[in-house]
Amino acid sequence: MKIHEAANLFPLEENTLDDLAADIKANGQLVPIELFHKAILDGRRRFMACKRAGIKPIFKDVEPDDPISYVISLNLMRRQLSPAERAMIADDVRDMYTEQAKERMKAGGGDKKSKNAKGSGPVKVPDPIRGDTRDFAGKALGVSGTMVDKARKVKAKGVPELVQAVKTNKISLNNAAKLADYPAEMQKKTITTTKKGGKSRYGKFVLPGIKAEDIPQGISRGVGMQYAQKAIGCLKDIPKKDLLRKAGFNRVRQWMNDNP
Repeated sequence: MKIHEAANLFPLEENTLDDLAADIKANGQLVPIELFHKAILDGRRRFMACKRAGIKPIFKDVEPDDPISYVISLNLMRRQLSPAERAMIADDVRDMYTEQAKERMKAGGGDKKSKNAKGSGPVKVPDPIRGDTRDFAGKALGVSGTMVDKARKVKAKGVPELVQAVKTNKISLNNAAKLADYPAEMQKKTITTTKKGGKSRYGKFVLPGIKAEDIPQGISRGVGMQYAQKAIGCLKDIPKKDLLRKAGFNRVRQWMNDNP
């Protein structure tokens, strides 16, 4: 059975599949599996549970104008998702709507109904999206466009362990977006020492200190990195007993805040 791409936006939660299969076997399938153009739009777990229980699935055809928004609406009511989880999903939604807009352009725009490539019948397409698909997707999931951008950065530059850490709320999206700028091995090392909720074993999430030698060959170290290392060296040279040591550090911190 084909699964609609929108149905795969949300995690499957396979860990409770056996319980659902047992319930369906005992009480029957109480909620139909919804199909949109012969593809499962809602009810992947029900379908898998029916197969596991040896029960013939019950299907129902649905015709939402916007299957993506339809799936989002159903799942946001059912699930308790963190802002980071919603932002990661919103980034996928952003791509879907962008692709949808391209298909609309190819089809000639105006109509809500157009023939698909195989000519198997009308395909409903929502009204054209006004403005940035990033903001549209973010609004659909209840997060800002900035959070959607951070989610995209984590997916593009982060190692798989970092992406998974965000999806499981082990690290905040803000911290993950910062950590994504670091070399892969440093990302992995930081994630392995980070506890659930974003705190490291030391009680507070801290981005790893980066040295020039930590940067892989082929990546520009840049003049900025060279001067930064010199500045760190100067700060380290200030004697701990110096009465104005803290004031000096505060002045450097203030300068950095004023000159991002």
